[in-house]
Amino acid sequence: GLYNVDHMMYLLRLLTCLVLCSVAHAADPRTVAEEALRAWVAHDANSLYRISHPELISRMREASIVRFYLGRHPEKRYVPHSGSDAEVVSLLCDALADIVPRRDARLVFEDRYVSFREVGDLALVTFQSSIGSANSNSKPTTFETRIILKRKEREWLFLWSPSVSLHVDLAWDPNP
Repeated sequence: GLYNVDHMMYLLRLLTCLVLCSVAHAADPRTVAEEALRAWVAHDANSLYRISHPELISRMREASIVRFYLGRHPEKRYVPHSGSDAEVVSLLCDALADIVPRRDARLVFEDRYVSFREVGDLALVTFQSSIGSANSNSKPTTFETRIILKRKEREWLFLWSPSVSLHVDLAWDPNP
């Protein structure tokens, strides 16, 4: 009797804590930006869909890489116009996987978090990125990578990155 009530209360408190932690985790701009970097490189449609802002998904429907990909896959031409948002993100990831070369295993890629700046409903998350040779002691090439997130209600979602500019819309740059 009493053990079961105490045990249920403990489980309820634990569940509440987990829910609150997951909400805080989802709202963390750094975490969302890091996940966006990983999902884009891995062409992980499920992860990318979960964190993409509706404005980005809308632009994916007209993405240059998608248009090019559809030239070779006409059976998927319906997706940009009448497919669900999840189908659109999946189509973009298929195009990336088909067209963009995989990262060379002889190279080491790293992204180190540098800063976060909020400007209105946008967040600019900056990383110091580097590319170096896995087989050499030479100094890696470093550069800055900026990920832009946009708030939707209380949640930060992935809006833009240099890769988005390159593969989705060269003219679009929402940098604050």
